Amino acid sequence: MKAVPSRSADPYPNATAFLGPRPALPAASVITVREDGRLICEGEPKARLAFTFVCHDIPFSGTAVTTGARCRVAVAGDIGPLPYSTQSAAARRDILALMAESEWREGCRLALGARQRMEITASASADLPLTARSLIVAVSECLVAAAPLLDRLTHLLDRDERPGAGAGASGLIH
Repeated sequence: MKAVPSRSADPYPNATAFLGPRPALPAASVITVREDGRLICEGEPKARLAFTFVCHDIPFSGTAVTTGARCRVAVAGDIGPLPYSTQSAAARRDILALMAESEWREGCRLALGARQRMEITASASADLPLTARSLIVAVSECLVAAAPLLDRLTHLLDRDERPGAGAGASGLIH
């Protein structure tokens, strides 16, 4: 599944510039849709479906796991590296505080992954049988849950991009 390009401007343009290039997406399952609308993974129905997509230049990987009468969809987005203290001590401190705060959120979390990379994770339930529609609805719920954290993160990163921000504005460099 690939995000449809928006006609509006990217709401996170400075985050992409600040965080640098994105890693390649991992390989996903081959997914087909049966005539009845059910999703088939690599030729047969499976309890676990893997997929990838890009939304606002953030690569996401996801899984849909079916257990009994329930299906749980989880997505994880690689936002990029946590800024070093030398890049912006204030941004690093505030981002770490945002990560700590997000641990109390239900369904969505901002955390550090491997090699100090910021990662946003979210999960939602999907209707069964798992169809393209139910998968897209669940993924959309995940992205809606992640939007406030991404907005706040973008604000923290943008703050250091504005003229007058950073060390000179805080009085550390005269």
